Amino acid sequence: LSLSTWLRDYVYFPLGGSRGGPARTYFNLMVVFVMCGLWHGATWAWLAYGLYNGVLMSLHRAWDQWLAVGRAGAGLP
Repeated sequence: LSLSTWLRDYVYFPLGGSRGGPARTYFNLMVVFVMCGLWHGATWAWLAYGLYNGVLMSLHRAWDQWLAVGRAGAGLP
């Protein structure tokens, strides 16, 4: 069992995963990545690592959704 699988199964999914709308999904991602950073070490640097990666993953997910809406509006697959 890897750390990412454990975080997905025991933190992200119980929080609701991506089922509660975009804001809830971004919140869930932030919680998971902050926990990942704290698992690596309980210092400010690892907390910043978790926050940084959580923000990047949230932005990536928002960008993908924005592109999907644009493609759907243009009639593209």
